[in-house]
Amino acid sequence: MKKLLIIILSFLLVSYSDFGNDNQMYTNYCKALDNYASTFQNYLVVNIQDKSNGKSTEICLTGFELVSTMMDEWNFDIENEFKAVRKVKRNRNRTFKVENYDKHKFLNRIEYSQSELVKYSDRINFDSIANSISNKNEWSYFADNEKEQVMIAHLLFKQGYLTGINECFGGEQLEYYVEEK
Repeated sequence: MKKLLIIILSFLLVSYSDFGNDNQMYTNYCKALDNYASTFQNYLVVNIQDKSNGKSTEICLTGFELVSTMMDEWNFDIENEFKAVRKVKRNRNRTFKVENYDKHKFLNRIEYSQSELVKYSDRINFDSIANSISNKNEWSYFADNEKEQVMIAHLLFKQGYLTGINECFGGEQLEYYVEEK
């Protein structure tokens, strides 16, 4: 009985720590899109499928970068930006198809593989960081470089945390805060 309890608790812990629930990720995704025109940009994670080669890539980018990419893909002009935001928001599974991944500058701006993401998570002891954030209303992180900043934002988004950068100040610092209700 004791072994069974340990197995069940281990499974629940692994399931919980693996990634946040879909509803929280969708809520954070929508918040990032609502904030797409702000100087404080929130990060979100999406899957991009390249129609030219069938390759699918999970990436982290800002709401502005996603909206701009999809406006370009759909040939929307600036007058249709609100239509683009609504269309992007309706995509609950956060998967987008593009004709040619390489043609979109925001999709290629910062690249890393899933294995790099896992190695980075291990190197920074991500589970400890996520655990410490869960008890805080505010948190900030200075990554060694922009790629690492995006990778930790990616990991945090998948855990259900919405993070962002203040682009007025060059985005030096990744920030997380709990909104007042």
